[in-house]
Amino acid sequence: MLILLFPEVKLETAERKQLILWEYLNSENYLQQTRREKSQETDERVHNTQEKVDELKDLANEQDERLTRLEEQMIKSTMSLESIIQSQAWIIKSLQQNNLSAREAPPELEDTSAEKAPHPKAPLTREPTSMNLGKRPKTVKGRRRTLDGQPIQEIHQKARTSPYPMCDVNRFPVPDDKVPWEVPFSSYNPVNYTADCVLAGPPWADVDLMSMSIEERPFLMFNQLDEKFKGAVERTSFIGTYKVKDKLPLNPKGRTGMVGRGLMGRFGPNHAADPVVTRWKRDRFGNKEVHPDTSRNVLEFVAIQRRDNGLWAIPGGMVEPGENLSMTLKNEFGEEALGKLDKTEQERMDMSKKLDKLFRQGKEVFKGYSDDPRNTDNAWIETTAINYHDEEGYLMQNFTLQAGDDAGAVRWQDVDGNSPLFASHQAILKHVAGFHNAHF
Repeated sequence: MLILLFPEVKLETAERKQLILWEYLNSENYLQQTRREKSQETDERVHNTQEKVDELKDLANEQDERLTRLEEQMIKSTMSLESIIQSQAWIIKSLQQNNLSAREAPPELEDTSAEKAPHPKAPLTREPTSMNLGKRPKTVKGRRRTLDGQPIQEIHQKARTSPYPMCDVNRFPVPDDKVPWEVPFSSYNPVNYTADCVLAGPPWADVDLMSMSIEERPFLMFNQLDEKFKGAVERTSFIGTYKVKDKLPLNPKGRTGMVGRGLMGRFGPNHAADPVVTRWKRDRFGNKEVHPDTSRNVLEFVAIQRRDNGLWAIPGGMVEPGENLSMTLKNEFGEEALGKLDKTEQERMDMSKKLDKLFRQGKEVFKGYSDDPRNTDNAWIETTAINYHDEEGYLMQNFTLQAGDDAGAVRWQDVDGNSPLFASHQAILKHVAGFHNAHF
């Protein structure tokens, strides 16, 4: 075994100090390097964590967008199914009313599914287009609102029905996907129709632009108050600015299969006013009636039966140039629902005072485009609906309902989603029911 022996080296004091300083510096350098490495690792971990958080945020946003699209697709599918079910329900009801229902019950179909799914509650049936307006286009109703609450345009339905009211003129068929003006429709060949009573040139009608060439047509003051006429004609739209092509206004809701004015006097928006007079339906003891399906109180409204198509509707009429909206609402209700024209001068004065009290306060429940069977590509109805509610039922006790010259009949009718009504009146009553938290 070899053992090496080194002699003990004795260092001077100065050398010993240098050696200690060298060891201290090396130790300090090592500690600093270790701290830097740890700090870099921490920063890198923070950076990586931040990147992962950003990735998770992006994934969450993508999932939100997918859920939004899925929900919108589900709404469209649901509305399509509702439209089909409602159409079938109306067809069955019409057949039954005409004694054309089947003598035998339909055969039961074998359920091949492993487990029967619960039967969904049938949606409320909406009105047929009219009792004598013929075919109704197959349509999928547009979505109401997106998830962020923005309204989405619905496709008008009744404005594409054939034949046109009070005549045998049929519209050019317009499918749902071709309704918007932005969608190309090269084969579109709308029917030109304006009723003779409009072409006769009454004071409430515009000059017939359709009989003139584009160069001959005068410029009407579309999208603004037209003061060239006595009393001034309001040509602005509740919807916003509408397009004008070849000096003709275009329906802001899209194609209808017909150009001209039909039964309407004005090109562009024809403004109407609909007074919705309501009260609570009460039993013989004076208590508010509750609907068994919704457990909500039932409203009644004054309804008139139109002479032109037999449909029940809200009393109303067109706002004449220079006429105040409140004046129109009051006059139309009095003439159509109270038989004002059949009364003496004193009776009219008494009725006017009572109407003033009833119409003193009203709630605007709707203002906008009316999906009306009289609409065309160049003329359409826009209405303002005001609800006058008799909360205690005392005010309307002073009135006897009596149909005027423009109405075939008048009555108190339940506000209910199953009742077929004219034009967009069903949608207006839905707003009224929602305002009072009532059954619909």
